[in-house]
Amino acid sequence: MARPVGPDASGRWVRRWMSAEWTRTVDAWVGDRIAEHGGRVTGTPVTYRARFWSVVRCYPTDNGLVWFKENNPGHGFEAGLVDTLAQLVPDDVIASLGVDRVRGWLLAPDHGATLTHGDVEDQPTRYAVVQALARLQCSLLGRVAHPGIITLAPSTAGDRVRSIANEWAALQPTHPLHLNAKLVKRAGQAADVLDRRTASISDGYLTIWCDWLGVDLQVLRRDLAATEALLGVHRLVSWLRLVPYADAIELRTRAEIPRRYLAQVLALAG
Repeated sequence: MARPVGPDASGRWVRRWMSAEWTRTVDAWVGDRIAEHGGRVTGTPVTYRARFWSVVRCYPTDNGLVWFKENNPGHGFEAGLVDTLAQLVPDDVIASLGVDRVRGWLLAPDHGATLTHGDVEDQPTRYAVVQALARLQCSLLGRVAHPGIITLAPSTAGDRVRSIANEWAALQPTHPLHLNAKLVKRAGQAADVLDRRTASISDGYLTIWCDWLGVDLQVLRRDLAATEALLGVHRLVSWLRLVPYADAIELRTRAEIPRRYLAQVLALAG
């Protein structure tokens, strides 16, 4: 079900993406890309979802549904990354119908249901997808050096949390991301836990993952348990790239998202 706008609807990005001028420009670009592939738009395009971090627009064509996406500049690298992956592993990622790396535009055909859909959430399907993902990750190791990809070595996670907490503490008390002294202290405690947990990750983790058919499960399970704590840190760091492009409305209405990711990290402090 389409949910075109949310609480940040009056922010600058959603207003831009819902404007007539932007819509005309994108519709023309999409029409040209579809025509290059021998197709045409056959129905009324619909803005499926617009949030300040991205917009998704759907186009009915004579070859099925086609999806357009533009990201907030903080994540504007995504379209180019998809294009790069398609060149490296064309059989394992979506095949785009058009990419504009400068504007961060991506056009792709519909690829069916995601894993959250009831039709494909069964365990055998998930198992097959995880295996395919493992093979894909192994095949890409050392081959992708794309602008915008976050590099977060496990050994630096604690320091990143400390840095973010200190930056947020320095914000004005009325700022949606401001942290009080109590939360800054908890962030420091959580960072200490990250330091201890990530110190246990073996140097051979990537080698073991690449050699997944002969993996030592005990070592892999230990390393995966240690790296699980990094999930919230990765999400937090990734989301923070959007903040410089957010206006006051977007910050006020969406601040709970990065704060929720930070809360996941703070939970490590007990």
